[in-house]
Amino acid sequence: MFNSLTKQRVTAIATLIFNQNNKRWLVYSNVNDDTKDNKPTELKVKKKVNKPQKPVPYLLLKDTHSIDDDTLKSIMTNRSFPRIKNDLFTLVVRPWREKDFYYTKKTKEPITTYRLQTVVSKKIVSKLATVRNRIKRRIREAARYSLPVVGRARHDYLFLASLNVYNAPWKELCIAVENATGNPKLYKTWNYI
Repeated sequence: MFNSLTKQRVTAIATLIFNQNNKRWLVYSNVNDDTKDNKPTELKVKKKVNKPQKPVPYLLLKDTHSIDDDTLKSIMTNRSFPRIKNDLFTLVVRPWREKDFYYTKKTKEPITTYRLQTVVSKKIVSKLATVRNRIKRRIREAARYSLPVVGRARHDYLFLASLNVYNAPWKELCIAVENATGNPKLYKTWNYI
């Protein structure tokens, strides 16, 4: 409760009145200055506006396909495919041939987008399966957000991960995946066997 001294002190500084017509607070100054008019001034109250976020395009889980074993072996042994290396991973990209058609394992539907695989070495990265699985999940999830934006259809993306992915901040990982997949060096036209 206000006592009479506190009430006088509060009223001596300013009086707040809420104007119902234009939904704003008006301030009446009660300072006894003859030079100032005693007109109400508008008090700006910052309202927190929740802007809807723009939807981020991402690849659905059912649309993420892994690379088959034969193709994976040929990508890893063939050094002629373009590679991008940074401190988190090495990315190898293999374009599909004109005659290549790949199908899903369960429904046997044709794959029209791209295939994605993450390889985490037990010898180099970690002996613990939980660490290797977390690295795979993090790279796969970052690729789901970046590939629809900067990736190209009818390509195989192979990530050779390092241990730095395990503790890397999420935004840094997403930026690294987006920069690597969007690098034009990976998409030069070339012939391979």
